[in-house]
Amino acid sequence: MTSFPALAKLLPTLPSFLPPNVPPRTIEIVSLLGPFFGRLSSLPDGDPEMSKHYFSGGNVEIDVDDDNPDSRSPIGEWLNGRRWGDVKASMEVVRSAVSSVVTGLFEIINQLVRAGPDTREEILNYVSKVAYYNIGRGKMRVSFS
Repeated sequence: MTSFPALAKLLPTLPSFLPPNVPPRTIEIVSLLGPFFGRLSSLPDGDPEMSKHYFSGGNVEIDVDDDNPDSRSPIGEWLNGRRWGDVKASMEVVRSAVSSVVTGLFEIINQLVRAGPDTREEILNYVSKVAYYNIGRGKMRVSFS
């Protein structure tokens, strides 16, 4: 849709592109681009059991030689009921899917920026507002104790 310059110029003029007086917590929900950037993840937040199912290995360290496809994990041929090759293939599919989404988002933003000076300014306003809203996240520290 953004490959058409007329539509690319129209998107930043829509009221939902960057609604005024939006609280920081809701900008990813109410802004036009928010849902695309706000929840970009390889695993859904709504189903934490998914990551436990596919990527939990207890306290076992897996030392597999990537150059040797015949290498096995220390717990034998199976990892949580799955072969190491299957787990590795699943991880590559997830990485590939996220990479594809990121590339698509880059193309959308790139086309919007190149659509014209007014559109570029609106994109910069959007990015600066989102960055300003996220200043506090840089101060957060995770405690592992």
